[in-house]
Amino acid sequence: MKKIYTLLTLFVASLLGLAAQAETRTVTFHVDDPASLKNQQVECKVGSDYIPYSFDENNSLEIVFGRVNDEPVKDLYVAAADGYQITSVKLADGSSPTTSYVTFPTSDVTINCFDSGYDEFLINDGDEIFIETQKAQQKIFTFKANPEHFSKILQYTSDTTPSEDGVWTIDVTDTYRAVYFYLKDEYNFSKVIDSTGKEISFNNSYHYFYVSPSDYAASETFTVESYSLNDSRSASVTINIDGNPDDVTLLRAGEEVKLQDVINEVKFNPETENSFILRHRVYRSKRLYKVTLDDQEIEPEGDYSEFAFNPVDGSVVEVTVESDINVPVKFEFTNKGTEGALSRITCNGVEYTNEQCLEDGFSLKLFSTFYVECNEAEFDIEGVYCNGEYGFTGTIMTEDEYVVTITATTPQLKEFTIKCDAWEHVSIEDNRYDAVTLTGSETTIKKRELPEYLKVKVLDGYMMNSITDEATGESLAEDYYGTFWVEGIKEGMTIVIDANEFVRDQEMVIYLEDAEWARQDISLNDWTSFEKRISVDKGYNHVMFGEGDFANAVFLVEPLEGTPVMYLNDEKVEMEEDSWGGLVPVGLDKIKAGDVLKIYSEEKATHTVTYQIAADVNAEVYHDHIVAIDSPASHSLLPGTEIHIKPAATKTRSAVSGLIVKVNDQVVEPAEDGVYTITTDGDKTINIANDPTSSISEITADENVKSYDLMGRRVSANHRGLTIINGRKVMK
Repeated sequence: MKKIYTLLTLFVASLLGLAAQAETRTVTFHVDDPASLKNQQVECKVGSDYIPYSFDENNSLEIVFGRVNDEPVKDLYVAAADGYQITSVKLADGSSPTTSYVTFPTSDVTINCFDSGYDEFLINDGDEIFIETQKAQQKIFTFKANPEHFSKILQYTSDTTPSEDGVWTIDVTDTYRAVYFYLKDEYNFSKVIDSTGKEISFNNSYHYFYVSPSDYAASETFTVESYSLNDSRSASVTINIDGNPDDVTLLRAGEEVKLQDVINEVKFNPETENSFILRHRVYRSKRLYKVTLDDQEIEPEGDYSEFAFNPVDGSVVEVTVESDINVPVKFEFTNKGTEGALSRITCNGVEYTNEQCLEDGFSLKLFSTFYVECNEAEFDIEGVYCNGEYGFTGTIMTEDEYVVTITATTPQLKEFTIKCDAWEHVSIEDNRYDAVTLTGSETTIKKRELPEYLKVKVLDGYMMNSITDEATGESLAEDYYGTFWVEGIKEGMTIVIDANEFVRDQEMVIYLEDAEWARQDISLNDWTSFEKRISVDKGYNHVMFGEGDFANAVFLVEPLEGTPVMYLNDEKVEMEEDSWGGLVPVGLDKIKAGDVLKIYSEEKATHTVTYQIAADVNAEVYHDHIVAIDSPASHSLLPGTEIHIKPAATKTRSAVSGLIVKVNDQVVEPAEDGVYTITTDGDKTINIANDPTSSISEITADENVKSYDLMGRRVSANHRGLTIINGRKVMK
């Protein structure tokens, strides 16, 4: 918007008489009624922007065209308001200026004044242009047709609304887009006329006709006469298929007829539909073997793929889909030792390898069409001749042996080697976009010309460590967003690619405030082959990460308004402006295992949590799931921080709930696993003591003291579980 207002200021100044540096021409525009224009304005094209202008009290507007203040002032765009039309645009002498192609009346028009491409004016200095308008006269197209035959009317959208009386109306007042009228596939047009009796052309192959609003100055009515194709089909032809009907396409008067069985009765109109074509469904690469009409063989046309015929009522057509005759095919090589120049052939959708083609007795079906593919990577192909005719495609037309002759020479190839233990997880492409295929931990590549460069990518969560020249140890690769470009390839060089699986075996925690968020994503190692996207849930998220994950991390966590506030290990994270003007966190690239990152929608005050733990209590205290508190005292914690308390396991007893935990003198109950969970939402004092009602206490069991299980049987002093020692129950 700043640019538009700046331009507007400059050009208003130019209209007030500021001298322009280049040649300009002034034109005065007049309109009969500014209220008839959209927003009561016109728009002048200045450069690539459109600047709105208003007419003065005399319904006039003066504009300077040409190069004004180094910006081209080119055209004037005029659009009519709703309910109005532009009826004419004229010069004072009654002639027409250069405008966009329109037919008046119109809803909009562009008046061309200056061609900035050629620095050519299309108006004269001092010209006056008069714009005349009128209230729009509604133009309606009415279609009358058999409602049972109707399919749809198509203009801007498809309308399939049925009509009981067979009358459809379309408002074309403000449009020049043609209106298409369609019949259902089983019906055809016999006549379409307008109100004057003029016949409208139609397309019975696709069952439609169209009319254009620009061809009619006012409303018009079109009468459609149509008929049922089935009712008109008084003749029939029988199509017998020797083979699979799904392999055969039948066209009746240009429209496909589905052949369901090996014997098919097809009806047709003997006057309008007696032209048929049969062809193989795999068109142009496979042909039908034989077609007869009333016992007379039909010769294929064109590229030997189509069989055209004109049946009469009662005709019988016999179709043989495939020949059962095998024709021997022999491959000859002009130069000895160039048999590898043949890669494969493809025939009727089937590929035959070099080895299959060169086997004794190789054959293809009569009338088969095949394509020869050569090994141009390792051979210079001078020519391929199919039965003496130059070309890579051949069709077997006789039962005589078919000979394919290949003339090729062996060029001098250049070699280099690629070593990579993780070769199955690496893809390589050369500067010609050809794949370089690795076949093992060491692959020798042979090329006519050494590639200018290689593009190497690691796949499947692997990471690239280095790409080096084995002889010198020099690094060969430049990293472009995860694609490594290797240049300077020399003949005989060995390129060593060191890649390994990226392991994420370190744990940290991300806490997200329970608030409204616009985005909740973090991308670890963004734009690399081992990128990991994390959808951050509200509350606590345990994240496994690997070395360097956060060095390339992108934090896409945004509240509905404002900027998120982050805390790393309860210390506020600084934010700085990036090159795009956004705020990004500083220091999160140093995140390590055991760290806790908290994200809030706004800055938060901390709460004081004070622990009072009895001396004989052996308990474990954790903040934020993973931060062990070794010396509980007073702590400043952010809102939402979870505190977990559980009995600690010792050598002489298991961690079974035997604690009393109070928060601000209120008893807290543990979960089924014996863990007490407390969430900070204010200052708290937490008391932890042993449960005096519990029979479990810490007893040192001497190995010489007799121990019994609950059945009274003597057990070892090291027995795990509930035992009786000196008459007291002890849990180990």
